Amino acid sequence: MDDIIEHIMYPDVKIRGEHGDFATEKTKKLDLPVKGIMKEEPLIMSPDATIKDVHVLMHKFKLTGMLIGNENNLHGIVTHKELLAPFVTSVKPEKFDILFHKNTKKVSGFDKEKAANMLKTEFLQHYEKFLELGFLHVSLEQHKEIKEKLYKITCEMKLSTQKGVFYASNYGWGPMQAMKNTVRSLEHQVQKAKEK
Repeated sequence: MDDIIEHIMYPDVKIRGEHGDFATEKTKKLDLPVKGIMKEEPLIMSPDATIKDVHVLMHKFKLTGMLIGNENNLHGIVTHKELLAPFVTSVKPEKFDILFHKNTKKVSGFDKEKAANMLKTEFLQHYEKFLELGFLHVSLEQHKEIKEKLYKITCEMKLSTQKGVFYASNYGWGPMQAMKNTVRSLEHQVQKAKEK
């Protein structure tokens, strides 16, 4: 985004057009190959780097995002939003921050407070000593199929902790059943890691 803004939207020499700064020539620039404005050999950090290390480097180089990967393999990207979200959403310090993705708002019958309470009491509290602390990302997707007035829901969860990253996906009828089924899959992975 920074590169597009710097090179296309607000270059050193601005092009004036009948519709203001965004002239026809600028629109045409969007059709050019991205290699013309991309940064070659961008900074990339290992998935094992700490959040603090990533934050320090982003601050040092004034970056809005950091590529995460190793050996020419991109695993993902982290932005200031991901770094700050847990601190903004938490009213009080918790060992585990539960982050619901915005798509959950489109799910019929979803209750954020009830869902968070279930995830804490039925799952996270049982593994606090082992996992220590972390983030639980929850994503829900509603499908068209209906059974007993409940929509089929697919749930994805990613639990990032000091003991590793655990991922599970499952479905159920209604958001609570979908989350409980996914928690069981996640719990199975955590239990296996605990037994090692």
